[in-house]
Amino acid sequence: MCPDLSEGTTPHSLTHRNAQVRTEASKRRASILLPIIVMLSAVAFMTLFELGKSLLFPSITQWQSHLITIVVSGVISTVASLFVFNKFRAIAESYRKLVEQFPDAVLIHHQGRIIFAMMG
Repeated sequence: MCPDLSEGTTPHSLTHRNAQVRTEASKRRASILLPIIVMLSAVAFMTLFELGKSLLFPSITQWQSHLITIVVSGVISTVASLFVFNKFRAIAESYRKLVEQFPDAVLIHHQGRIIFAMMG
């Protein structure tokens, strides 16, 4: 069935709308898949970690095994959080530079409350 082009709908606008729908569907898929990928990666990593720990230290006690797991998990968490913090800081810096170079006034609000204002 052909779309009715008499109501201001053009083939270009239909193509643009189809691209928007595909983009939105792709974002929804990514938002669902990303947590699943992260979870599966964490399970795979912990499985390999436990296997490596049992092969490298076959005679450690359960308490020592837990201690190694706690220390390694803490180190990994610290490194990951530093990476994320530095990435967010770099993004914030790039936005700050962009706003400083913008010739017009910039006003950012959230639910009607002004959270940032800068004159160009």
